Amino acid sequence: MQSKTVAGGLLLGVALTAGTWALAQKNAPLLVRIVHISFLEHQAQMRHAADPPATWSNALLNAPVVEGESIRTSPQSEIEVQLECGSALRLAPDSELSFPQLSLRPDGVAVTTVAVETGSAFFSMRHQDSRDFQVIVPADRHASVIPANSADFRVDVPAHAPASVQLTGGHADVRVGGAAFKLKKSMRLVWSADVAPHLDWAPPPDAAARWNRSREDAFGRALLASQPISQFAGAELAAAPGSNSVTQGTPQANWNSDGFLNAPTGFHVNGYTQWEAIADQPTARPKSSVQVPACARY
Repeated sequence: MQSKTVAGGLLLGVALTAGTWALAQKNAPLLVRIVHISFLEHQAQMRHAADPPATWSNALLNAPVVEGESIRTSPQSEIEVQLECGSALRLAPDSELSFPQLSLRPDGVAVTTVAVETGSAFFSMRHQDSRDFQVIVPADRHASVIPANSADFRVDVPAHAPASVQLTGGHADVRVGGAAFKLKKSMRLVWSADVAPHLDWAPPPDAAARWNRSREDAFGRALLASQPISQFAGAELAAAPGSNSVTQGTPQANWNSDGFLNAPTGFHVNGYTQWEAIADQPTARPKSSVQVPACARY
């Protein structure tokens, strides 16, 4: 009888210890994460968490993105951010988003909150990145979009019109106020401070949607074909001499030429899939870089 009591006490002690450990893990401080810019068309801007609101600097391809930073595009620019497990966040022209939360729990789960401040943003979510992920619409139209595993959706926050969320693949829920809505394909959820949330037919694809589709196709192919990316030093690049490499200052070979735009004839070179011209020079530099996902598998 005494041995059973001792054994029971030990089991209870183990259970309490495990519970205390789990609670401590849940309440432990979040760790910093770094994701990166994987596509840049024309010039976009970034603002760091510690910068004054009016201070913006030029964004760079492959630049790290950390918690608290904001990104905005001009009327001509587009930008894409790649998460660790291969998800892509794309910002259309004349748009802005921020990262209120970009952290890692001690158990290895990524915690991500993206705020679409204004304009249009596209999200191509893979299930490993979706475990603790949400998109929020701030201010008077506050809402949150929560993907279920893999999902593709669009969030629009125009300056003087209702916000909307449109699902193009997978499953996602939207919470507006105290109500929850399941998104349906070919439909979009529309709401504002003065308009109650309701489902409406999705409009025909516009220029931003067509860009997102073409970028998603290129992104998917690059994920399949990509190798670890070598970092480029210097602004001017030349040559892909029949191999999966780019070197600086060597004669050009195996390139397609279109004016001053010289792109590799192969599908990708060291993970770089798209290129832009350097003004007044027959050389090019990458504007797209997709990396092999290196993330925890849950």
